[in-house]
Amino acid sequence: MIVRMEHVDFNYKGQPIFDDMKWSIENSGIYGLIAPNGFGKTTLLNLMAGQLLPKKGKILIHDQPITPKVIFESICFTQDSSVLYDYLSALDHLLFFCDQRKIPRSEIEPVAEFLNITSYYKKKVGSYSLGMKQRTLLAIALLSKAPILLLDEPLNGLDPTSTILIREAIAKMAEEGKTVIVSSHNLDEIDKLTNQILFIKEQKIWLEDLKHYQKQVMKFTVIPKETKRLTAIFQQNSLDYLQDNQSFTLYLSETSSVEILNLLIKEGIEIIGFEQWTTGSEQRYKELYEVN
Repeated sequence: MIVRMEHVDFNYKGQPIFDDMKWSIENSGIYGLIAPNGFGKTTLLNLMAGQLLPKKGKILIHDQPITPKVIFESICFTQDSSVLYDYLSALDHLLFFCDQRKIPRSEIEPVAEFLNITSYYKKKVGSYSLGMKQRTLLAIALLSKAPILLLDEPLNGLDPTSTILIREAIAKMAEEGKTVIVSSHNLDEIDKLTNQILFIKEQKIWLEDLKHYQKQVMKFTVIPKETKRLTAIFQQNSLDYLQDNQSFTLYLSETSSVEILNLLIKEGIEIIGFEQWTTGSEQRYKELYEVN
């Protein structure tokens, strides 16, 4: 077992954050951590990293109770960029990290080039943008030999270039057989990384594979005179749909999108607009947290 929590309780200022929490991760890979603000995402990461202690229960990493030695050998926790020192450069941070972890300094340059930080990594962190700081933190994570990586909001507030680079870095870590837990409010980006999601609800962790909840969604816009006929076709075929004037949204579970298109072509329906997508973590988020 990579991570296991058994009957964990944790309170903050008298308020329960986790109550008799039990969950585990058995397989390496990328796991998204999603919940509304105040539900305990950062608290969970801090508990796993040993920076907070539970009121009750056990936390095990590779079936061992967490100790400073286990945490040092097994976990790399990249918090927000406030942990970086403004008066040091990214290179200073990377050199210190390598020396502390007994990692050859020669490994820095390939990582720096992969994350495209070589143009500024000798400048002081105080002059960096948020994206530059986040890439510095990811460089530390990539250099880490720890099998478990905890990333707290690594995609927050980034420009497209930094977002793409960080997404690629996270995928690279997973390809190396590491377990990566990523907290984020950016649900679209989480969907690009993984189907395995840790939701926090009712002071518990719900580990879900979104593949079990995904549906193909098709949206049609038709000319006004076709609306009644299209409604009749969908009802006759027992299809789940929503109508908004001339627009129809279909949620498919068993019927394929190709079958639907063939049906509408056969019936001669005149379509003036068409979109298709797959539901992801946003749809499940709405269901779990009752967001309309």
